[in-house]
Amino acid sequence: MSCKHFFFCVMVCVTIPFVLWLNPSMHGKRGGLIDTAAIPNPVSDEEIQKLMRKVKMVDKGFYQIVEMPTQGELNEYYKKHPHQPTYAGPYATTYSASDEEYMTGLCRRIHAWIPESAVATSKHFLDIGSTTGFCLDLFQKRGYTVKGISSQLEIIKAKHPHLKDSVIVGNVVEQVNKLVEQNQKFSVIILLHVMNRVLDPAKLLDQIKNILVEDGCLVIGVPNDFNKLQMRLVNEKKITPFWIAPPQHLSYWNIGGLKKFARKRKWKILTYTTDYPIDFDLLEDYSNYNRHKELGIYSHRKRVEVVNMLVKESVEATNEYYKGLCNLGFGRELFMFLQHRSKKSLLSP
Repeated sequence: MSCKHFFFCVMVCVTIPFVLWLNPSMHGKRGGLIDTAAIPNPVSDEEIQKLMRKVKMVDKGFYQIVEMPTQGELNEYYKKHPHQPTYAGPYATTYSASDEEYMTGLCRRIHAWIPESAVATSKHFLDIGSTTGFCLDLFQKRGYTVKGISSQLEIIKAKHPHLKDSVIVGNVVEQVNKLVEQNQKFSVIILLHVMNRVLDPAKLLDQIKNILVEDGCLVIGVPNDFNKLQMRLVNEKKITPFWIAPPQHLSYWNIGGLKKFARKRKWKILTYTTDYPIDFDLLEDYSNYNRHKELGIYSHRKRVEVVNMLVKESVEATNEYYKGLCNLGFGRELFMFLQHRSKKSLLSP
């Protein structure tokens, strides 16, 4: 053996134990670099069916809870369980700088795809379900007159106190009905994480037509559920259908189901996109946050850093990048830009 090879072997033998000593988390319980004992057992059929029995397929790509709660039960639930995830995410009252950048970035992406025709005569913006106020803040800075509907004001008071008088507090469905009675009109309306939480999303979309100006734009956002990756992983018993979570989530769509749902309600689809495919982490045992709940925060942080990096490069290119991913059926959220279809356009795709 040459001196060069000898010293190389020595360095390898010294370096690997030293790295393991510095980072004990790399040790496996059975002596390897990876903890094979931490690999979860396959999900049981019982776990899967327990959740699947809670839903019914209404249409291809569209599912709803079998036993819907009453509106009273839903109101009571949200009084006791305000939106508070396990990490400082979309419904927290304090945020990291990265989280704030992430949520503002989503609002920038939405604004970039609002067609000029929607705001040709006026710039009135309505955020239905505006719990955080980030989009209200951005659209106001872009010259819009803004109004929000929210079930609570705590987050807006904490993060955007200048907007508190622009937000109506109450049940979103009831408040939309009041706006219809008042004959109020808006050129841009966003509806993020609302359709999946209300008892009758079709009726809500029908009512929104009455407060949207001609050629106005409605932006809906829902989780991308029952998508092809999720169903593959359920079939492989790597995950449970964890997204089935009543009473927080009552309706579920994948991209095909959402397109069909919108067209049945006589809405014209302008475009659509998605966001970071956090579900990809479920493919690997050691990033599977469904089986290892403690990993969820790390998947979220990675999502935030990646999306912030992309948006810094180009909002428009990020939208197109994620639209391509959406066309493949992937991405955790769905964002669809709609216009009410007039009689002249009923035959358009």
